[in-house]
Amino acid sequence: MKQIYIIILLLLCSSPCHTQDVKWELKWNLGSYFKGIDNYDSLNIMAIFNKNAALRRIIQSTDGGETWDYVYQDDDSQFIWPRGRDIAYPAKDFCIVSCDSSEFLKTTDGGQNWEIIKTEYGINDNDGFREIDMYDKNYGMMTTIFHMIVTSDGFKTWDTIPPTGTAGDYYIVRAEMLGPQTIAMINRDIVENNLHDWQFYRSEDAGKTWNEYPFPNLGTPSNLQFVDSLVGYNIGSVSTGIGDTKSDIVFKTTDGGQFWFNVMDTLIEGASNFGLNDFDFYDRDNGIVVGTYGKIYWTHDGGETWEYNKSEVINSENPTGMRVCMLSKYSAIIVTSNYVFKGQSGTSFVKTYDSQIQSVPAYPNPVSPALGAVTVQLPEGPVVSEAIIFDMSGRSAELKGWQMLGDGKILFALPKDISPGFYSIMITTQKKTFSVKLQVMGE
Repeated sequence: MKQIYIIILLLLCSSPCHTQDVKWELKWNLGSYFKGIDNYDSLNIMAIFNKNAALRRIIQSTDGGETWDYVYQDDDSQFIWPRGRDIAYPAKDFCIVSCDSSEFLKTTDGGQNWEIIKTEYGINDNDGFREIDMYDKNYGMMTTIFHMIVTSDGFKTWDTIPPTGTAGDYYIVRAEMLGPQTIAMINRDIVENNLHDWQFYRSEDAGKTWNEYPFPNLGTPSNLQFVDSLVGYNIGSVSTGIGDTKSDIVFKTTDGGQFWFNVMDTLIEGASNFGLNDFDFYDRDNGIVVGTYGKIYWTHDGGETWEYNKSEVINSENPTGMRVCMLSKYSAIIVTSNYVFKGQSGTSFVKTYDSQIQSVPAYPNPVSPALGAVTVQLPEGPVVSEAIIFDMSGRSAELKGWQMLGDGKILFALPKDISPGFYSIMITTQKKTFSVKLQVMGE
C-alpha cells in the first residue's frame, strides 16, 4: 500500500497536464528507420536514416522542415554494410554522421559533397561508432563502446582517449561535448552477477583526466544533453517495483553534473519497449521529450512543469521510436520509423496545475549523518501531511516526527541508517508540494 501511495504522490507532483494547442503536420513519408536528426538553426536541418536496413540516406531541409531533399544516397544496386548511427550539424556548411563501422561521413560544403573517412576502429570494437557530438565545427568527439576520439580541427585529425575502466567490463553509454575542452560521459560497469553500475564523468582537458560523480538509476539512459556547461538533462525509464509498471524519468543538473535531481516522473505500464527515446532543449527553459508510441512532453520552465501533447497525426502511424530536434521555443521536428513531422504551438502554454512543485532550501546542506536532522524553509507555515525522502536509485522512506519551528521553518529528523549521498525530499501540504535537494556527507 505504501508503494502505491508513493507512485500516486509522484504522479500528482510531476505528471504533465494535457495540451491541445500544438499542430503537427506530416512533411516526409519516404524514409525508413530514422536514426538521428540535428539542426544548425531554425531553418537548416539534416536527418540520417537507413533504407532496407543497410543503405545510408541523409536528407536536408533549408526552410525549417517544410520541404526536404536527399543530400546523400548510397547506390541501391549495392549492399553497403555501414549504416548511419548518429548525426551532428554544428555549422551551416559542416555536418558529420557516425556509422556502425570504422567509417564516418563528413561534409564541409553544406551537404553537396560527402567524404567517407576510415579510422583505426572497426567491427571488432562492437559495431563501430555510436555517439557523436560537436561543440562547434572544430571541437567534437565520437565514441565506440570502449573508446572515444576527440578532435580540435573538425575531425581532420583526432586523439584517442583511453577508457576509464577495463574494456569488456565497462562501456560508454552516452557522451556530450560541452566546450572546446569539456566532455561529459555516462559509463556502465558490469559488476557482480551481471549487475550494472552507472557513473557520470566530466573532463575539463579533452579527456586526459576525468572527475567522477554520482549518477541516478535511469534503467538505460536514452540520451544526454547539456544546454551549457552547467545545465544538463538525461532521460530514461525505471521499474517501480510493482509488477511490470515503469516510470518515465527526466533528471536535471544545474552544476555541470555533480548532482542530478528528478524533474519528471510519470507512470507507464506494460512492455519493456515502452519508454522515452529522445529529447532536445532549445535553451535552459524550453525543451521537448519524446517516447515510444507517440508520447510527447513539452516544458517551458526548465522542467518545473510539463505538458503532455498527444498527436493523432503522429499516433496514427503507431511509431515505436522517435527522434526530435527543436527549431524554436515552440516548434520542433520529429522523425519516426518512416516519417518526418513538424509541430508548431502557440506563443505560450496555459498552466493547468493545481499544485506545482516548488523547490525550497534546507540547512545545513550538505548535512552530516551525525547531526541527524535538517531544517527546511517553506515560504509560509502550512500544515505538513506527508514527507518522503528518495535516494538516487528511487528507494524511499517516510520522514516522521517533524517539528514546526515557526516562520515556515520545519525540522525533519533523518533516517538513522541514512548513507552518504544525494537525496530528494518531497513535502506535501494541504495546498502545495515542495521539493528539497539534500546531500548527506560521509563521516
